[in-house]
Amino acid sequence: MLLKLEDEVKLKIIDEALTHIKKVEADPDVVIANVDNYDAWYSFNDRVDFNVHESNFGEQYNDEPFKWHCSAYGVEFDEEDETFRMNTDISNFLFTYKEGKVTFHNE
Repeated sequence: MLLKLEDEVKLKIIDEALTHIKKVEADPDVVIANVDNYDAWYSFNDRVDFNVHESNFGEQYNDEPFKWHCSAYGVEFDEEDETFRMNTDISNFLFTYKEGKVTFHNE
């Protein structure tokens, strides 16, 4: 199922994801709090989380450049239990990034 996002929200997520990618590509050993450099999960707001990951999770093969992906996911909230659950069935594949080129994936 497609996660519907307003354009403003998409742009903010894309900006945060590209910032993450550029930090890691500039310094693969950079320490970013509470995330894996090559498979980072971020909470955008109460209803949306996003993931930015490298295709091979940072392993390079034959000097291939890194290829990154970014997707947003719906977050469900159970008010009775006050628990959150990310629903990977409700998603929006936002973009792919390789060698400085961003390929956007439109709904």
